[in-house]
Amino acid sequence: MESRRTSTAKVDRFPKIQPGRTAPLKVGARASSGAAAGSDPIPPAPAIPNIPAALLGDIRSLFLDSGYASALEQRSSRASKEQTGADPRLGPLKRLFAGARTLRMQEAACAVAPLELRALIEAGLLEQQGDQVRARYQLQVYDGLLFIVDFMPLQHPPEIVLPIGPSGRYLASVTSRKGVRSALDLGCGCGIQALLLARHAESVTATDINPRAVALTRINACLNGISNVEILEGSYFEPVRGRTFDLIVANLPYVITPENRYTYRDLGRGDDVPIRQNVQQMEAHLNEGGYAHLLLNWIHQENEPWWQPVDQWLEKCRAEAWLFHSSSMGPEEYARRWILIDGKAHPEEFEAVKKKWMEWYRAQHIERIAFGLITLRRSEARDHWRCFLNVNQVLHEGLGDYIQSLFEIQDYLSQFKRWAELAPQRLARWNITIKTSEPNVQEAQTIKGYLLRMRVGPVSRAAINRLDGKISLTQAIRRSAQEAGLDSPALREQVTREIYQLMNLGMIGPSQGAGT
Repeated sequence: MESRRTSTAKVDRFPKIQPGRTAPLKVGARASSGAAAGSDPIPPAPAIPNIPAALLGDIRSLFLDSGYASALEQRSSRASKEQTGADPRLGPLKRLFAGARTLRMQEAACAVAPLELRALIEAGLLEQQGDQVRARYQLQVYDGLLFIVDFMPLQHPPEIVLPIGPSGRYLASVTSRKGVRSALDLGCGCGIQALLLARHAESVTATDINPRAVALTRINACLNGISNVEILEGSYFEPVRGRTFDLIVANLPYVITPENRYTYRDLGRGDDVPIRQNVQQMEAHLNEGGYAHLLLNWIHQENEPWWQPVDQWLEKCRAEAWLFHSSSMGPEEYARRWILIDGKAHPEEFEAVKKKWMEWYRAQHIERIAFGLITLRRSEARDHWRCFLNVNQVLHEGLGDYIQSLFEIQDYLSQFKRWAELAPQRLARWNITIKTSEPNVQEAQTIKGYLLRMRVGPVSRAAINRLDGKISLTQAIRRSAQEAGLDSPALREQVTREIYQLMNLGMIGPSQGAGT
């Protein structure tokens, strides 16, 4: 695991941190599949439902009262099994609106009761096929909210609106839920971020270039009884030109390919310039102290640190930044990932598409493509720090407050020119536990947020246990070193340096702050 910091002021560079043995953090793949070339013509997307407001309220009641919403939010397979005594409508509703199965008219009528089956067909939510009926849209659930979204068959039109998938859930998890006056959801899709923002923002603006996404977000806001969301159509920041917000979240197209096929995925040009432009424009649309979260891919070269291109993007930005890097791939692995997600499973077609992509990557001199998340905070300060962290695994989904605590600790560290100046300060344990991973090997590890690990010595461990905000770091280190019979200036310096590294990882912070 590597953490680095740069700044417009002169500061120490973070040293390398002991890698954590973790599984990959899957944030890049979207819940989608593509059409196969040479196959049957792709059917058009279903027409946008025309659902009266009163009927939307009845639909919400149906999916809540039948147990559909709570059943879909269950995570474990055991919990998701239908239980004895469950509402008899639950099974048919799941097959219809989650499984894309057809039902006989009579069974469907019983499943949607007390709603009239004919009303749902006329509204465009269901489609009759002889004596059977199928759903034209799926019904997803996230954090108590209901979403009418497109199904994603292997063959689908480019304007389809992506269902809620790993990227959307990850972006939701990194967003702080502290109250704000105004928020912007850039690239709203089905509206998941906008509707979550509406719970803690006085007003929310949602934008998307896809008219279909705009329409479904509007429907989903009404479905959930949410009225403080303004929904605008347009590209990137165009619909909100000249406006600023306290919070911005963005799940924009970020896949770097030679194609411009899918509205929800492809950048529209071959390189990462649109991503760079969006990152650089964020601070102009933030109020002072406002935060922005953006999922992104970016290009870096084989012999270039993964963080360096984004660091250069931010040199003139009036913002502090944390860049969280989950992985980097070579062009062949990257192409394979997205071609397979596109549903191009036939060997001949797969190889033909991959060859086209690889030729393009070579022509563009693209050697590595990185996946990650950037969080910016607008600041008029003279100097702006930027931190870059390699992460692999999330301990729990609520990352918003954790990321803000990382900003708070860096603000605190910015007052010191070097790590040795921490010695007289009173520090406290914020987000740390220490475990013995191997005989005589002790690792500090985060308790919440991203799973981060760093090896520490026995005196450091003892000093960390003494950090309660009541004594100085010097006192904690001296007492621990004397207790071990190892006190020396060199040891005290080593322990202070380790504590400084742990602060950069958000494990230790000032005595007064978010972690105490």
